[in-house]
Amino acid sequence: MFVPDAVPPHFRPIASRHSPGHPFRRFMLRYIPIGGIGMSHLSEQKDDLLKRVRRIAGQVQAIERSLESDADCEKVLHLVAATRGAMNSLLDEIVEAHAREHVAHPDLTANQRKKGVDALIAAIRRYSK
Repeated sequence: MFVPDAVPPHFRPIASRHSPGHPFRRFMLRYIPIGGIGMSHLSEQKDDLLKRVRRIAGQVQAIERSLESDADCEKVLHLVAATRGAMNSLLDEIVEAHAREHVAHPDLTANQRKKGVDALIAAIRRYSK
C-alpha cells in the first residue's frame, strides 16, 4: 500500500500484528475521520468496534471460500446478507456515536453542530448510493 509523505500521521496506516499476510487486517487507521472531523471519541468503543470489524472480515472470508468452492447460491446469498447486516450494525454504531458527539453534544457551538450535521449527511448519502 502506497502512503505519500504528505498524509497526516492520523491517516497513515499502521501495521497490525494480526494475520500480517491477510489483506483485510494488514492495515488499520488510528482513527476514522469523517468530513474532516476527527472521531477520537470512538476510542471509548474501540474494542467492541474492532471485534465487529474482525467478525465482518471473517464473514467476507467465508463468502470468498464459498465462491471458490462453488457453493450453492443459497449459501452465498445467506453469507452476503449476514455480512451486510453486520456492516449495517457497525455503521449504526458509528453514526450514533458521531451524532451524539458532533451534533447533539451540549458543549458544541452552532458552527460545530453544522459541521457535524454536514459530515453525517455526507456519510449517509455515500452509504445510500
